[in-house]
Amino acid sequence: MASIRDRENDVRDDNCWRSERLEELLGKADQQPFDVTICIATFHREDQLLVLLESILAQRFEVVAEPSICLSIADNSPTVTSSSMIREFCETNPSVALVLDKAAPQGVVHARNVSVKNAPPSIFIIFVDDDEYADPSWLASLLSTQQQTGATGVVGPLHEVLPAGVPSWYHDGGLDEPENYADQEPVFRGYTSNMMLLASTVVGPESPFDERFNVTGGEDTHLCNGLLASGANFVWAANAVVYTDVPLERTELSFILRREFVGAANFARSERLVHGFRVIPKRILTGSTRGVGGLVVAAGAVALGRKGTAVQAIAHSVKGLGVFAGAVGFRRIPSWW
Repeated sequence: MASIRDRENDVRDDNCWRSERLEELLGKADQQPFDVTICIATFHREDQLLVLLESILAQRFEVVAEPSICLSIADNSPTVTSSSMIREFCETNPSVALVLDKAAPQGVVHARNVSVKNAPPSIFIIFVDDDEYADPSWLASLLSTQQQTGATGVVGPLHEVLPAGVPSWYHDGGLDEPENYADQEPVFRGYTSNMMLLASTVVGPESPFDERFNVTGGEDTHLCNGLLASGANFVWAANAVVYTDVPLERTELSFILRREFVGAANFARSERLVHGFRVIPKRILTGSTRGVGGLVVAAGAVALGRKGTAVQAIAHSVKGLGVFAGAVGFRRIPSWW
Protein backbone atom coordinates (compact mmCIF):
# COMPACT_ATOMS: atom_id res chain seq x y z
CA MET A 1 0.00 0.00 0.00
CA ALA A 2 1.28 3.47 -0.87
CA SER A 3 2.84 5.59 1.87
CA ILE A 4 1.68 9.12 2.53
CA ARG A 5 4.73 10.49 0.80
CA ASP A 6 3.88 8.58 -2.39
CA ARG A 7 0.70 10.63 -2.72
CA GLU A 8 1.93 13.93 -1.35
CA ASN A 9 1.79 15.68 -4.71
CA ASP A 10 -1.63 14.21 -5.47
CA VAL A 11 -3.28 15.91 -2.49
CA ARG A 12 -1.24 19.12 -2.60
CA ASP A 13 -3.41 22.10 -3.51
CA ASP A 14 -2.57 25.79 -3.37
CA ASN A 15 -5.78 26.45 -1.45
CA CYS A 16 -5.16 23.73 1.13
CA TRP A 17 -4.11 24.49 4.67
CA ARG A 18 -2.59 21.71 6.73
CA SER A 19 -1.92 21.47 10.43
CA GLU A 20 1.71 21.25 11.53
CA ARG A 21 1.15 17.67 12.62
CA LEU A 22 -0.11 16.62 9.19
CA GLU A 23 2.77 18.43 7.46
CA GLU A 24 5.17 16.58 9.74
CA LEU A 25 3.62 13.23 8.87
CA LEU A 26 3.55 13.99 5.15
CA GLY A 27 7.30 14.56 5.29
CA LYS A 28 8.09 11.09 6.63
CA ALA A 29 9.16 8.63 3.95
CA ASP A 30 8.07 5.63 6.02
CA GLN A 31 4.75 7.04 7.25
CA GLN A 32 2.01 4.45 6.90
CA PRO A 33 -1.56 5.22 5.81
CA PHE A 34 -3.93 6.60 8.41
CA ASP A 35 -6.39 4.15 9.87
CA VAL A 36 -9.23 6.61 9.22
CA THR A 37 -9.78 9.95 7.57
CA ILE A 38 -12.93 11.72 8.71
CA CYS A 39 -14.40 13.80 5.87
CA ILE A 40 -16.53 16.81 6.79
CA ALA A 41 -18.27 19.26 4.47
CA THR A 42 -19.12 22.56 6.16
CA PHE A 43 -20.92 25.80 5.36
CA HIS A 44 -21.26 28.69 7.85
CA ARG A 45 -21.46 26.44 10.92
CA GLU A 46 -18.29 27.32 12.80
CA ASP A 47 -19.76 26.87 16.29
CA GLN A 48 -21.34 23.51 15.48
CA LEU A 49 -18.23 22.33 13.64
CA LEU A 50 -16.12 23.10 16.70
CA VAL A 51 -18.44 20.98 18.85
CA LEU A 52 -18.04 18.11 16.37
CA LEU A 53 -14.25 18.40 16.35
CA GLU A 54 -14.11 18.43 20.14
CA SER A 55 -16.32 15.33 20.27
CA ILE A 56 -13.89 13.56 17.93
CA LEU A 57 -10.99 14.42 20.24
CA ALA A 58 -12.98 12.98 23.16
CA GLN A 59 -13.31 9.51 21.61
CA ARG A 60 -12.55 6.50 23.81
CA PHE A 61 -11.04 3.26 22.55
CA GLU A 62 -11.80 0.45 24.96
CA VAL A 63 -12.74 -2.29 22.47
CA VAL A 64 -10.25 -1.50 19.68
CA ALA A 65 -6.73 -0.12 19.48
CA GLU A 66 -6.61 3.66 19.16
CA PRO A 67 -6.50 4.47 15.44
CA SER A 68 -4.48 7.08 13.61
CA ILE A 69 -6.88 9.80 12.48
CA CYS A 70 -6.82 12.58 9.92
CA LEU A 71 -9.55 15.18 9.50
CA SER A 72 -10.34 16.43 5.99
CA ILE A 73 -12.60 19.49 6.01
CA ALA A 74 -14.02 21.17 2.91
CA ASP A 75 -15.50 24.63 3.49
CA ASN A 76 -18.17 25.52 0.93
CA SER A 77 -18.35 29.22 1.85
CA PRO A 78 -16.73 31.68 -0.59
CA THR A 79 -14.41 33.09 2.09
CA VAL A 80 -13.70 29.86 4.03
CA THR A 81 -15.32 31.22 7.18
CA SER A 82 -14.15 28.28 9.29
CA SER A 83 -10.47 28.99 8.68
CA SER A 84 -9.73 31.06 11.82
CA MET A 85 -11.56 28.66 14.12
CA ILE A 86 -9.83 25.61 12.66
CA ARG A 87 -6.37 27.14 12.85
CA GLU A 88 -6.95 28.07 16.47
CA PHE A 89 -8.28 24.57 17.16
CA CYS A 90 -5.11 23.02 15.73
CA GLU A 91 -2.89 25.40 17.70
CA THR A 92 -4.69 24.36 20.88
CA ASN A 93 -4.49 20.68 19.89
CA PRO A 94 -1.09 20.30 18.17
CA SER A 95 -1.43 16.51 17.78
CA VAL A 96 -4.33 16.89 15.33
CA ALA A 97 -3.66 15.95 11.70
CA LEU A 98 -6.02 18.09 9.64
CA VAL A 99 -6.42 19.47 6.15
CA LEU A 100 -8.77 22.35 5.29
CA ASP A 101 -9.66 23.35 1.76
CA LYS A 102 -12.05 25.69 0.00
CA ALA A 103 -14.73 23.84 -1.94
CA ALA A 104 -15.82 25.72 -5.05
CA PRO A 105 -18.20 26.12 -6.72
CA GLN A 106 -20.85 25.97 -4.05
CA GLY A 107 -22.85 22.81 -3.52
CA VAL A 108 -22.70 19.89 -1.14
CA VAL A 109 -21.46 17.48 -3.82
CA HIS A 110 -18.46 19.67 -4.57
CA ALA A 111 -17.66 19.96 -0.86
CA ARG A 112 -17.86 16.24 -0.22
CA ASN A 113 -15.71 15.46 -3.25
CA VAL A 114 -13.05 17.96 -2.14
CA SER A 115 -12.95 16.41 1.33
CA VAL A 116 -12.36 12.98 -0.21
CA LYS A 117 -9.82 14.28 -2.72
CA ASN A 118 -7.71 15.77 0.06
CA ALA A 119 -7.78 12.65 2.22
CA PRO A 120 -4.28 11.21 2.62
CA PRO A 121 -3.84 7.47 2.14
CA SER A 122 -6.17 5.80 4.61
CA ILE A 123 -7.76 2.43 5.27
CA PHE A 124 -11.20 3.86 5.98
CA ILE A 125 -13.08 7.03 5.06
CA ILE A 126 -15.72 8.26 7.50
CA PHE A 127 -18.46 10.77 6.72
CA VAL A 128 -20.16 12.87 9.37
CA ASP A 129 -22.03 16.18 9.08
CA ASP A 130 -20.94 19.51 10.50
CA ASP A 131 -24.06 19.97 12.65
CA GLU A 132 -23.54 16.73 14.56
CA TYR A 133 -21.44 15.53 17.48
CA ALA A 134 -20.29 12.04 18.33
CA ASP A 135 -20.84 9.79 21.30
CA PRO A 136 -17.48 8.96 22.97
CA SER A 137 -17.69 5.34 21.76
CA TRP A 138 -18.72 6.28 18.20
CA LEU A 139 -15.48 5.66 16.34
CA ALA A 140 -14.56 2.55 18.31
CA SER A 141 -18.00 1.10 17.56
CA LEU A 142 -17.63 1.73 13.81
CA LEU A 143 -14.20 0.12 13.74
CA SER A 144 -15.17 -2.81 15.97
CA THR A 145 -18.22 -3.58 13.85
CA GLN A 146 -16.16 -3.54 10.67
CA GLN A 147 -13.48 -5.78 12.19
CA GLN A 148 -16.10 -8.32 13.25
CA THR A 149 -18.06 -8.34 9.97
CA GLY A 150 -15.57 -7.36 7.27
CA ALA A 151 -18.27 -5.15 5.75
CA THR A 152 -17.56 -2.66 2.99
CA GLY A 153 -19.54 -0.01 4.84
CA VAL A 154 -20.70 0.53 8.41
CA VAL A 155 -23.65 2.83 9.14
CA GLY A 156 -24.62 4.17 12.56
CA PRO A 157 -27.69 5.86 14.06
CA LEU A 158 -28.38 9.59 14.14
CA HIS A 159 -30.25 10.70 17.26
CA GLU A 160 -32.15 13.98 17.28
CA VAL A 161 -31.88 16.20 20.34
CA LEU A 162 -35.16 18.10 20.33
CA PRO A 163 -35.73 21.61 21.70
CA ALA A 164 -38.49 22.70 24.05
CA GLY A 165 -41.81 23.46 22.41
CA VAL A 166 -41.99 20.50 20.04
CA PRO A 167 -45.68 19.80 19.26
CA SER A 168 -47.18 16.69 20.84
CA TRP A 169 -48.09 15.21 17.45
CA TYR A 170 -44.37 15.03 16.61
CA HIS A 171 -43.89 12.53 19.44
CA ASP A 172 -47.26 10.81 18.98
CA GLY A 173 -46.52 10.21 15.31
CA GLY A 174 -43.18 8.59 16.10
CA LEU A 175 -41.25 11.29 14.24
CA ASP A 176 -38.72 11.51 17.08
CA GLU A 177 -37.78 7.83 16.81
CA PRO A 178 -34.37 7.32 15.14
CA GLU A 179 -33.81 4.77 12.43
CA ASN A 180 -32.50 1.65 14.11
CA TYR A 181 -31.67 -1.99 13.46
CA ALA A 182 -30.05 -4.84 15.36
CA ASP A 183 -26.31 -4.50 15.83
CA GLN A 184 -24.41 -5.86 12.79
CA GLU A 185 -27.65 -6.37 10.86
CA PRO A 186 -27.23 -5.96 7.09
CA VAL A 187 -28.66 -2.68 5.79
CA PHE A 188 -29.30 -1.55 2.25
CA ARG A 189 -28.78 2.18 2.46
CA GLY A 190 -26.32 4.62 3.92
CA TYR A 191 -25.90 8.33 4.53
CA THR A 192 -23.10 10.80 5.08
CA SER A 193 -24.53 11.68 8.48
CA ASN A 194 -22.75 8.68 9.98
CA MET A 195 -20.99 6.16 7.75
CA MET A 196 -17.60 4.48 7.39
CA LEU A 197 -16.45 2.99 4.09
CA LEU A 198 -13.37 1.16 2.91
CA ALA A 199 -11.32 3.96 1.39
CA SER A 200 -10.76 1.95 -1.77
CA THR A 201 -14.47 2.31 -2.59
CA VAL A 202 -14.43 6.13 -2.75
CA VAL A 203 -10.82 7.22 -3.36
CA GLY A 204 -9.73 7.12 -6.98
CA PRO A 205 -9.46 9.10 -10.20
CA GLU A 206 -13.22 9.67 -10.33
CA SER A 207 -15.07 11.84 -7.80
CA PRO A 208 -17.29 9.57 -5.68
CA PHE A 209 -20.30 11.90 -5.40
CA ASP A 210 -22.39 12.53 -8.51
CA GLU A 211 -22.75 16.21 -9.42
CA ARG A 212 -26.24 15.57 -10.79
CA PHE A 213 -27.33 15.62 -7.12
CA ASN A 214 -25.63 18.92 -6.28
CA VAL A 215 -28.91 20.88 -6.23
CA THR A 216 -31.35 18.27 -4.94
CA GLY A 217 -29.21 16.50 -2.36
CA GLY A 218 -29.32 12.71 -2.16
CA GLU A 219 -25.72 12.37 -3.32
CA ASP A 220 -25.01 9.99 -0.44
CA THR A 221 -28.03 7.85 -1.29
CA HIS A 222 -26.81 7.59 -4.88
CA LEU A 223 -23.26 6.72 -3.83
CA CYS A 224 -24.51 3.92 -1.59
CA ASN A 225 -26.95 2.59 -4.19
CA GLY A 226 -24.10 2.35 -6.66
CA LEU A 227 -21.80 0.60 -4.20
CA LEU A 228 -24.49 -1.89 -3.22
CA ALA A 229 -25.25 -2.62 -6.88
CA SER A 230 -21.55 -3.36 -7.46
CA GLY A 231 -21.43 -5.93 -4.66
CA ALA A 232 -20.62 -3.91 -1.53
CA ASN A 233 -22.27 -4.86 1.75
CA PHE A 234 -23.29 -2.53 4.58
CA VAL A 235 -24.00 -3.37 8.21
CA TRP A 236 -25.46 -1.45 11.15
CA ALA A 237 -23.41 -0.38 14.17
CA ALA A 238 -26.06 0.21 16.81
CA ASN A 239 -23.66 1.80 19.30
CA ALA A 240 -21.93 4.16 16.86
CA VAL A 241 -24.21 7.07 17.71
CA VAL A 242 -24.01 10.66 16.58
CA TYR A 243 -26.34 13.43 17.75
CA THR A 244 -27.75 16.55 16.17
CA ASP A 245 -29.53 19.45 17.85
CA VAL A 246 -32.75 20.00 15.93
CA PRO A 247 -33.98 23.61 15.51
CA LEU A 248 -37.64 24.06 16.34
CA GLU A 249 -38.49 25.02 12.73
CA ARG A 250 -37.42 21.54 11.61
CA THR A 251 -40.27 20.05 13.63
CA GLU A 252 -42.84 21.98 11.61
CA LEU A 253 -45.09 19.95 9.37
CA SER A 254 -44.04 21.78 6.20
CA PHE A 255 -40.37 20.92 6.79
CA ILE A 256 -41.15 17.30 7.60
CA LEU A 257 -43.22 16.79 4.45
CA ARG A 258 -40.63 18.50 2.28
CA ARG A 259 -37.91 16.25 3.74
CA GLU A 260 -39.96 13.09 3.16
CA PHE A 261 -40.74 14.06 -0.44
CA VAL A 262 -37.16 14.97 -1.35
CA GLY A 263 -35.61 11.93 0.34
CA ALA A 264 -37.96 9.50 -1.38
CA ALA A 265 -37.63 11.23 -4.75
CA ASN A 266 -33.84 11.16 -4.58
CA PHE A 267 -33.86 7.47 -3.70
CA ALA A 268 -36.14 6.57 -6.61
CA ARG A 269 -34.20 8.80 -8.99
CA SER A 270 -30.95 7.14 -7.91
CA GLU A 271 -32.43 3.68 -8.42
CA ARG A 272 -33.42 4.68 -11.94
CA LEU A 273 -29.89 5.90 -12.68
CA VAL A 274 -28.22 2.83 -11.17
CA HIS A 275 -30.54 0.07 -12.40
CA GLY A 276 -32.04 1.60 -15.51
CA PHE A 277 -35.60 2.06 -16.69
CA ARG A 278 -36.67 -1.43 -15.62
CA VAL A 279 -37.28 -0.16 -12.07
CA ILE A 280 -39.63 2.64 -13.14
CA PRO A 281 -42.91 0.63 -13.31
CA LYS A 282 -42.27 -0.89 -9.88
CA ARG A 283 -41.53 2.50 -8.28
CA ILE A 284 -44.50 4.19 -9.94
CA LEU A 285 -46.75 1.47 -8.52
CA THR A 286 -45.10 1.68 -5.09
CA GLY A 287 -45.33 5.47 -4.99
CA SER A 288 -48.95 5.52 -6.08
CA THR A 289 -49.97 2.86 -3.56
CA ARG A 290 -48.21 4.63 -0.70
CA GLY A 291 -49.66 7.97 -1.68
CA VAL A 292 -53.26 6.79 -1.79
CA GLY A 293 -52.93 4.47 1.19
CA GLY A 294 -51.44 7.20 3.35
CA LEU A 295 -54.27 9.58 2.56
CA VAL A 296 -56.88 6.95 3.45
CA VAL A 297 -55.23 6.27 6.83
CA ALA A 298 -54.84 10.01 7.46
CA ALA A 299 -58.53 10.61 6.82
CA GLY A 300 -59.47 7.92 9.30
CA ALA A 301 -57.05 9.23 11.91
CA VAL A 302 -58.43 12.77 11.59
CA ALA A 303 -61.95 11.46 12.06
CA LEU A 304 -60.84 9.73 15.27
CA GLY A 305 -58.91 12.77 16.51
CA ARG A 306 -55.53 11.03 16.36
CA LYS A 307 -53.35 13.87 15.14
CA GLY A 308 -50.03 12.04 15.51
CA THR A 309 -51.25 9.11 13.44
CA ALA A 310 -52.66 11.50 10.84
CA VAL A 311 -49.33 13.32 10.49
CA GLN A 312 -47.47 10.01 10.20
CA ALA A 313 -49.89 8.86 7.48
CA ILE A 314 -49.64 12.15 5.57
CA ALA A 315 -45.84 11.89 5.68
CA HIS A 316 -46.12 8.35 4.34
CA SER A 317 -48.35 9.61 1.53
CA VAL A 318 -45.94 12.41 0.64
CA LYS A 319 -43.10 9.90 0.62
CA GLY A 320 -45.11 7.90 -1.91
CA LEU A 321 -45.49 11.03 -4.02
CA GLY A 322 -41.73 11.49 -3.83
CA VAL A 323 -41.10 7.93 -5.02
CA PHE A 324 -43.43 8.52 -7.97
CA ALA A 325 -41.71 11.84 -8.81
CA GLY A 326 -38.23 10.34 -8.61
CA ALA A 327 -39.21 7.39 -10.79
CA VAL A 328 -40.45 9.66 -13.57
CA GLY A 329 -37.46 12.00 -13.46
CA PHE A 330 -37.56 14.37 -10.46
CA ARG A 331 -34.61 16.76 -10.54
CA ARG A 332 -35.43 19.54 -8.12
CA ILE A 333 -37.91 20.58 -5.46
CA PRO A 334 -41.08 22.10 -6.97
CA SER A 335 -40.93 25.90 -6.94
CA TRP A 336 -44.27 26.12 -5.16
CA TRP A 337 -43.08 24.10 -2.16
